[in-house]
Amino acid sequence: MSSDVLYALLLSAGAGFSTTIGAFLGILVKNPGPRFMSAVLGLAAGVMLMVSFVELFGQAVQSLGFGLAQVAFFSGMGIMFLIDVMIPHEYMAEKEMPADKARLMKTGMLVAAGLMIHNFPEGLATFVAALKDPGSGRRHCHP
Repeated sequence: MSSDVLYALLLSAGAGFSTTIGAFLGILVKNPGPRFMSAVLGLAAGVMLMVSFVELFGQAVQSLGFGLAQVAFFSGMGIMFLIDVMIPHEYMAEKEMPADKARLMKTGMLVAAGLMIHNFPEGLATFVAALKDPGSGRRHCHP
């Protein structure tokens, strides 16, 4: 096996292993409280925002220039805030609801299936990108 193929496999396996670590948290914590859920969801959102900011903002600065990239970034944040304020919505955590275990299990299984559907082609893309150019493979592999 060539070193390029081995590198691509290790890169894809590392990304998959990171997802597995997150799944083990779900298995280990049997009855997560609201504080734990808030902390974990906040961490996940922060990681995804960091990945988006680092990857997308750097490319936007190269394409548009620093000033216009800043304007576009903060305009997007403002638009998302306005959408959140203007569209009525309720979060389950805002009110006390009896836990329906069957419904929660179904939701969890659908989320897990959605993650698998998302991560499998992403892993293949990481593998193929790393075969073509090892630097681009690292850019496709995010936490």
